[in-house]
Amino acid sequence: MNILVALLVLVSSLSAGCTLPEWNFESEKDLKAWIPNEQVDQLQVADGTLSFRTTSWDPFLMCEGQSITASPWQYIHIRLKADHPGMGDLFWTGTTDGPYGGLSEEKKSRFRVQGGNEWEDIVVAPFWQTEGTIHKLRLDLYEGSHFEIDFIKICDWSSGATPSSETTWTFSHGKAPWAVLPGEQLLFSPPLELDAAQLTWAVIRLRSSRTGILGLLWGCGGERGLQSQDIEVKGDGRMRTYNLLLAGIPSWRKPVNALGLRLPEGKDNSIEIESVTLSSELKRPSGS
Repeated sequence: MNILVALLVLVSSLSAGCTLPEWNFESEKDLKAWIPNEQVDQLQVADGTLSFRTTSWDPFLMCEGQSITASPWQYIHIRLKADHPGMGDLFWTGTTDGPYGGLSEEKKSRFRVQGGNEWEDIVVAPFWQTEGTIHKLRLDLYEGSHFEIDFIKICDWSSGATPSSETTWTFSHGKAPWAVLPGEQLLFSPPLELDAAQLTWAVIRLRSSRTGILGLLWGCGGERGLQSQDIEVKGDGRMRTYNLLLAGIPSWRKPVNALGLRLPEGKDNSIEIESVTLSSELKRPSGS
């Protein structure tokens, strides 16, 4: 990801630690943990990577028998490369009931693979806490491509911090009050416990060198999956205030457990974030 995040150090002041299950594909044990369907061919582990080719329209790898205590602050980090671009899905479930063994379209996180045989950091934040305990994962990819996977890790950016009621964050002096996840495109706040009804606006101060789409992200205790609203940011290099109305969005409800940003994609894009605030009042734009 060729994005420069000005005023942020890429090693966050919050440690995005990985103490949960991980598969590094150094042995046959990790290979046996992820079982392919018949649309995955030439599967092998060599030199610390899992490699295979997909041959039809619905290839996947299934990982069962897990017991992962789910929290809102976990994410999945997959390092892979592919010879063609495409879209993938990570399915997850805390139950094995139902026609697909507990898996469903409501319990998945979608991601994009750039392709080009270059290593990529794929990061998804599932906000799967409503499942309680995760028992099964399924990695769905796409047809007609060769893949190599370096690792699959379940991580936690919270560092065990107690949820707070903080609603204002200032990014300055080279420090990041939020966790910058691998790939440098997703940023998340420390753990939160907020009453959404009292916070009707998100106010973001930033400047960008290119026009693009910024995603405001959040997760709520009783809501499954990552929630988001997009904002178009201007690429004129001026510091601007962007206001996003949250009141009336069904998924904006208590308790809000995390807030995040998805930075605009694009090469040579410089983003400088000054502050993020949740407020009950509209802030007048400046510099616009």
